[in-house]
Amino acid sequence: MIAITVSNGLNNPGSYLWMVAISIYLLFSRPNILSSHLIIINSSLLITLLILHRFEVLNFQYTPVGSLALEYLGIKAPVMFATYIPITLFIVYLHDKNKKSIIALEDKNKEQNKLLSLLNHEIRNPLNGLINILPIIEQHKNEPHLQDKYLQIAYTNGKVLKETLEQSLQLQKIDSNNFTVKNSTLELRSWLAEHLTSYSSQITNKKIELTSTFSPDFPKYVCTDQRALNVIVNNSLSNAIKFTHHGCVSVSLSHQDNNMVIKIKDTGIGIAQEQQKSIFLPFTQLDEGEGKQYEGAGLGLALLQKCVDVLHGSIALKSELNVGSEFTLTIPVEFKHEIIKLKKKLKINNLIDLTDVVVVIIDDHKVNLEILKLQLKFSNANIKAFSDPIMACEFCKSHHVDIIISDISMPQMDGITLLKKLSAKSLPPVRIAVTGNTLAEQQQKYFVAGYQDIITKPYDLDVLYTCINTLYQRHLQQA
Repeated sequence: MIAITVSNGLNNPGSYLWMVAISIYLLFSRPNILSSHLIIINSSLLITLLILHRFEVLNFQYTPVGSLALEYLGIKAPVMFATYIPITLFIVYLHDKNKKSIIALEDKNKEQNKLLSLLNHEIRNPLNGLINILPIIEQHKNEPHLQDKYLQIAYTNGKVLKETLEQSLQLQKIDSNNFTVKNSTLELRSWLAEHLTSYSSQITNKKIELTSTFSPDFPKYVCTDQRALNVIVNNSLSNAIKFTHHGCVSVSLSHQDNNMVIKIKDTGIGIAQEQQKSIFLPFTQLDEGEGKQYEGAGLGLALLQKCVDVLHGSIALKSELNVGSEFTLTIPVEFKHEIIKLKKKLKINNLIDLTDVVVVIIDDHKVNLEILKLQLKFSNANIKAFSDPIMACEFCKSHHVDIIISDISMPQMDGITLLKKLSAKSLPPVRIAVTGNTLAEQQQKYFVAGYQDIITKPYDLDVLYTCINTLYQRHLQQA
């Protein structure tokens, strides 16, 4: 037992020695207590003594410290414990809360590292195919039939790479609460027919049948988020067709109250009972491991689940091995029976004639710049290409420019600063941003800066042509 005599109570500087002695005593005489618990005990005790010491300074009178006996600590024991216990409980609460936060953060980091590792693998596969097929195409430049075959391989790998990246970004956007639901009205029968047409080559090659049916009383129009609905239908259909080798895939639509019910049924390989919950996790596939038979990153159903959740819907799955699967998607929507005028989205395959139109294109990535230049080649436009945005800015100030198509993230000068440096007189009437940034708040900044439309990389040629045609024709009408 340690005994320290302090003649003038806690107000005496010697009382600090008493605190140190207690700390040493707890640290070295309780080896069976966990270190985290020692920290709690020490912290609580020292805070208690400091509080009591503060009371002593305010002339609260305590009996001088005579010994470390439980009943006589230089202050009345009840007062000591009345102060000590709540402080201890509060510190325990903070400690546990902090510990839980650290564990949750560690678990999240582990999950992110796992996903990044899997994503790395799924990106490298198609990228490897894309890079290594190009020299082979060059080697067979005098054999057109082989070139066509190898170009198709390059295109397929590029498409897989694009889909993997897009789905990963969409997942990240939803997980980080950056996906905002934007409802629009669409005529569902024509919309679905257009989607089914895109699978015609796949079902022809696999010799399976793809059918669709609507319940007799199904309303003509629905109001929902079309982007999320696109993902839901496309990913569920792609999954069904992918794992079906004979028979058919059917899509049926009905409604219950204010819910649209989509059933996608196939005669495919089916899903084992123990796998039916895990298939909605990112990068999870039915045939994982070395003997993998099916291509894909395993993101489709994970993204499907996220989009259904965003729309406050639900998914039900029935499946039997070697018999088939049925996905039932129930999605709250607003139904409309009356005839309304819808804006038609035109698919444009050709760029309008831009003879004598000056088009400035800017991208610090020289390959992307060259590709954009080739994409605009047959428009007959007067194309001025710049990899240096500062030079492009000076050109716009001293020449008449009709259209500017600019990258945003560039080292010398970003696309937003570029427009800010142009006066109203030198600002081109058509301004298009091309960017890899998909965050809504960032894209909003581009509109505020003066861009009239945004094309997100990687983009389809139709998207580029439609954007240019629409904006330039609008400019001509307003001129």
